[in-house]
Amino acid sequence: MIQVVIFISVIAVILGVRLLLEMKKNDDLWLELIIEEHKRRVLEREFSQLRFNEMAFRTAMSQIKVSPDIKDAVHYAMVHAHPDNGGKQEDFIRFRKCYEQINV
Repeated sequence: MIQVVIFISVIAVILGVRLLLEMKKNDDLWLELIIEEHKRRVLEREFSQLRFNEMAFRTAMSQIKVSPDIKDAVHYAMVHAHPDNGGKQEDFIRFRKCYEQINV
């Protein structure tokens, strides 16, 4: 009879320890999920701020008046940097982007 009680007690302790280990594992998983969710929210906020800053920059750039002389100079550089005119493609692309930005 005592052996049965001891056996049942040992089984109960083993099951209790396994249950505690399982609960600990679940707590760790929940903690990881909470940390990942926090990281995701921080990245969303940072991305939103970057988009706002980009929009503010574009708005500011569109309000700046570029003189016709500068536009003509960039256009001249773009035309002469064209590969058909013996220029480098990288330079042409860079001047074209600049020209597109100042002609917004």
